[in-house]
Amino acid sequence: MKKIKIFIHAVTLMISFLTVFAKPECIFQNEDILICENITDIAFVTTTLNNIERPIFNFVLKDCEFGEPIQIEAGFFGDRPPEAFTVSNCANLVSFTPQFFSEIKNEIESLTFYILPDLKYFHFQYLEGFNRLQKLEFGFTGIRSFVGLPTLPELYFINIRNNHFLYRIQALPHLPKLETLILDTSKIKKIGRSYFHDLPKLTNLYLSYNFISHIDKKTLELRSESIRKLILKNNRIASVNKDAFIDLDGAELDLSNNAMYTIEEDLFESFLDKEGNSLIWSTTDGTALSCDCSIEWLVKSPPKRNRVKGEPKCESGKYFSDLKPEDFNHC
Repeated sequence: MKKIKIFIHAVTLMISFLTVFAKPECIFQNEDILICENITDIAFVTTTLNNIERPIFNFVLKDCEFGEPIQIEAGFFGDRPPEAFTVSNCANLVSFTPQFFSEIKNEIESLTFYILPDLKYFHFQYLEGFNRLQKLEFGFTGIRSFVGLPTLPELYFINIRNNHFLYRIQALPHLPKLETLILDTSKIKKIGRSYFHDLPKLTNLYLSYNFISHIDKKTLELRSESIRKLILKNNRIASVNKDAFIDLDGAELDLSNNAMYTIEEDLFESFLDKEGNSLIWSTTDGTALSCDCSIEWLVKSPPKRNRVKGEPKCESGKYFSDLKPEDFNHC
């Protein structure tokens, strides 16, 4: 996490340096995308927006260095809000007023906030009524929770990575069309039971680079029958309930670089018995796979063995893919 903080600080310093010498400008790109960059005064942006008569379908505000804390208020887009709104690399942007969100809720389909180190709080209940919203992204902000997120009928993609959740996340509301949920690198230590239960279309779930140490059966109690990716790499997982993955069918399960040292039969036999499943077990962090008698069952079953990907390395230095059934005749 120190590397992430250093990265954010470095980016902020670089933006500050470049903004001092760069000219603020708002220019159209690809006909319908308006990009305002190198901004030091929010009034420059609002004046520009008010003077533009053509439709703006996608608005991007980036590389800002405001001299004092500012919030984006009602009237920012006038009476013509875009369908997509992105804010990135903006220091001293601390909040958005509820009136601002009320004005844009009927048009917005995509909302992205990225590298906003001073955005400490975001009231997700402001998204109530965003019935057209399809994509929601927050990255490298100070967001610690998305409590209050309402049911959003068209939302199919959430990317809330590189944030600072307070170790535990709570259950999401009913999101009937959500397919992809990314919660990587957010200091998550514990996931509440049945957290993902009300996501009937969930297909891709990313929980990498967190502090998760245990996977409970109820943690992954998924209603969705379409899970294709469950990415749990680079956590601290040391224990897993024996039924945690039993319902996955046609899924890619990535448990690389955790605190598990063997592929236990009780945990993975039924998972690897399904033709469409695959287990990614990479050991790039130096954590070796224990290639003792505990994996005899796997090595001696070619179909299951072939569903293990990632080239795990044994304690002896030998790769899992090089193991032969006769290596286990002593077991």
